[in-house]
Amino acid sequence: MPSCLNAIVVFYEKKILFKLAWIGAITLAFVIYFTLSRLGIIHFGNGLTAGLNFYGLLPVFFFWLYLLSIGKDVMSLSYTNLDSVMLTYPFYRQPQVVIKSFFYRFYQSFKYNMVMTLAVFAAVVVAMGIAGLNIALFQIFLFLVTLIALTALFSFHYLFVYYILQPFTIDKELKSPLFSLVNWLLYFIAYMQLNIPDNWLSYQYPVLIIGVTVMYVGIGALLIYRFAPQTFKLKK
Repeated sequence: MPSCLNAIVVFYEKKILFKLAWIGAITLAFVIYFTLSRLGIIHFGNGLTAGLNFYGLLPVFFFWLYLLSIGKDVMSLSYTNLDSVMLTYPFYRQPQVVIKSFFYRFYQSFKYNMVMTLAVFAAVVVAMGIAGLNIALFQIFLFLVTLIALTALFSFHYLFVYYILQPFTIDKELKSPLFSLVNWLLYFIAYMQLNIPDNWLSYQYPVLIIGVTVMYVGIGALLIYRFAPQTFKLKK
């Protein structure tokens, strides 16, 4: 039953989610060329020349993928169109129902966010080809895995804090200082990526992102199993 209800919501919101994803993808497609030029990886002028810091792109994409993630939209749409009503019914608050609905929504959010991620990756590959860069396959693979990890991180985060904190009231107002603080901290972390020194941007940087994402999602999933059935409820 809960999967069917969530599927109905996703069906009616599919156009909205696809629109958001494609807007983000198009935006990032333009951002990519600005970024390549700004970081010195591609110079437009008397021909194309290649720089060396391939991983220097990742901090910028960390910030932009954060800004354009539809995770927050999935959270808001889920509460407004379904949870605000269905949470009044006991069966909808059963542990197995809560957990299944969380992971179903995480999958949907990740799927739509991947539209932007693949657009970023494709734009990078095309730009590198135009520039005549010879990038090792391992670097390209690590770059792609890092983008996928960031997609998973931002798809997971908003739903995680939503199910653990449930910041909405019965009147559909967002009233939770802790929820706002947690999201501000993520914004601060994303923004600070833009100030990372170039000498930090070696292969250790993407490995660190992947490692932190695996830990965050893994621990968060355990917390969902343990606490979400008690915390995911209507608040006055």
